[in-house]
Amino acid sequence: MAEWKPGMVDIFEVQCTARKYKVLEKDGISVYYLNNKEQAGNILDFSMKLKGFCYEKLRAYDDNRHLFVMEMPRFGDISSGNVIGMQSARFSNFDKSMSSKATITHEFVHPYLSIQVSMDSPIYALVVEGFPSFFQTYVLAGITDDYVPEEAMRKVEDNYLQKKRTGLNSRGRKLPEEKPVYEITADEIGMYKDNFILSDRVWLFMFDLWQHMGDGKFEVFVRDLFSLDSIDQRIFEELIIDYLPAYGDRLDTWLKTTEYREDFLL
Repeated sequence: MAEWKPGMVDIFEVQCTARKYKVLEKDGISVYYLNNKEQAGNILDFSMKLKGFCYEKLRAYDDNRHLFVMEMPRFGDISSGNVIGMQSARFSNFDKSMSSKATITHEFVHPYLSIQVSMDSPIYALVVEGFPSFFQTYVLAGITDDYVPEEAMRKVEDNYLQKKRTGLNSRGRKLPEEKPVYEITADEIGMYKDNFILSDRVWLFMFDLWQHMGDGKFEVFVRDLFSLDSIDQRIFEELIIDYLPAYGDRLDTWLKTTEYREDFLL
């Protein structure tokens, strides 16, 4: 028995569908579609490309999950665990939709980012939900020619700063009170992961690390990070300082405060 904790999920975002699907399958990935076999094939090819990049650049991990991607009715965008639902309009334009590719990437990278971390650790929320937000950007940049991570991150920054000013999300709904990344507890992840902090501030923080290290050094850092069997606050901070010895004050500001310094601006 498992207890479902939806956090800030609205009842209208809880969905299911039963349709007469056709299926394309390969190497543990199934794409359920109605009539558009070409786009189903594009989704399958993209997912296979993801799998290769994650294995090579993040963690040499044999992902035994079965990933399901489904064409859904209007308003059917939903993703959880190994199931991704994509409304028909987006499904039919997958090859031109970066947001659809980002959705698949976000869910796909989770097992490649898995490091054992205590639920009581200050970095638990960062590792479990913060990492996937950022690494969808890192992976997309690595496999997609027309994806410009700097442009994507400026949008993240604009949204984050607006949320800080207004206390509201893009739909005008009240956000939870902002708190430092290290103060978000395991039972608060549902409130922060899709709306605030974990999908905004942590995303920007990890991008900042990437920019300060540069592509080559960051690639090695990432492999060192995900080769760890377990992690805690001390190990995480020491690994960063090994690569960026002068980053300590900046690191503290990112993770232990809610301040967004002028020199953070993209």
